[in-house]
Parts: sequence; structure tokens; C-alpha cells
Amino acid sequence: MSVSFTIDGLGTVKVSGQDLELLVRASPQLRELVQESKTRPIKLSPSEEDNVNGESIRYLLENIGQENAPDKQGIEEQRREPGSLSIVDLSQFCNTLHYYRCDPSPFLGLWNRLSQPWEVTPLPDDTWVWRTPRRTDVSQSKWPDYVNAAWILGKDDELSDVLRSVVWDSTFGDTEPALSRSQNIKSKQEF
Repeated sequence: MSVSFTIDGLGTVKVSGQDLELLVRASPQLRELVQESKTRPIKLSPSEEDNVNGESIRYLLENIGQENAPDKQGIEEQRREPGSLSIVDLSQFCNTLHYYRCDPSPFLGLWNRLSQPWEVTPLPDDTWVWRTPRRTDVSQSKWPDYVNAAWILGKDDELSDVLRSVVWDSTFGDTEPALSRSQNIKSKQEF
């Protein structure tokens, strides 16, 4: 069995065989669309409101299961292209996975293709978070994309580290950290 999908402005993508099985198993929303319309191409539209573009929809349809497939299943190592994906593109793909309520497990390998991976900064046991050096290897403007991708792909260590950077290293806004308020309160207390 095969199903064709049309994507606004990008043409038709045909999904068949094992890829179709993976797709309908990974996404309850796409499974419902496939079951309801078996005889005509299924129309999928980008959603600006949800930050889902046509290219990421096409990527989802054409690459289901290929990003996390073990080598023994015949997927060649060169198809993985390490270092070939920007965090902005990965975040866009993750928006599409979330939009179609997909199980992200067929796409976990995308994280390994990042052109600028997020390196988790280990914290020594006796170090407070706010005393770690400020992160300079990744632009702050990209941090929300790392948070989004790490959250969708279930990269818990990376998500915690990015959130720690957002909270402690961020210069966004004029927010006064709770620590300075706490110190001010303690200095005024009488013991």
C-alpha cells in the first residue's frame, strides 16, 4: 500500500511500504488522515502559527525511520551526514514532529547531525550553578532552538544544561535574579 501527500507549494510525496507503516505508527494524526482518505492524495499545509513549514513536512514524510535506524538494517553510514544540520532547521523539524503528534524516536539521530552540537557542561558536586563560567560557544539567540529540539527529542541532559544557561547566563531583559534579592533579605534580618 502507498499513500501520496501533497504539500502546499512543494508538490507530491509518495510514502509506501515499511515507511508508511512507520509513519502511521509514529503519528496518530497522520494515521487518521491516511485511514480517512485512501483514494486521493492527502493535502498537508504549513502552519505559520505553529512554525511548521513545507520543507519540514516533506522531510518528515521522506525520512521517517532513517535517522535512527541501526546499521544492520541496511542504512548506510554516509546517509547520516554528521555536522550537516543547523539547530534552526532541527528546531523546525521538531515543530513539525510536535504538530503532527509524532513519536520522535524515529528521528533521534537528527541530534547527532547538528553542525554545532550543544556540549553539556558538567558541574562539579560542590559548585553552585551561578558560579560556572558564562557560556560563549553558542549564540544566545539560538538557545530557544536548542531548548525546543532537546525537549521534543527527549535529550534530558542537554535540555537541563540549556535551561541552566538560559536562567543563569542570559542577558535578556532586566530581570533581577532571585539570588540578589535573597541576599538583601538575609542582610536585613536580625538574629
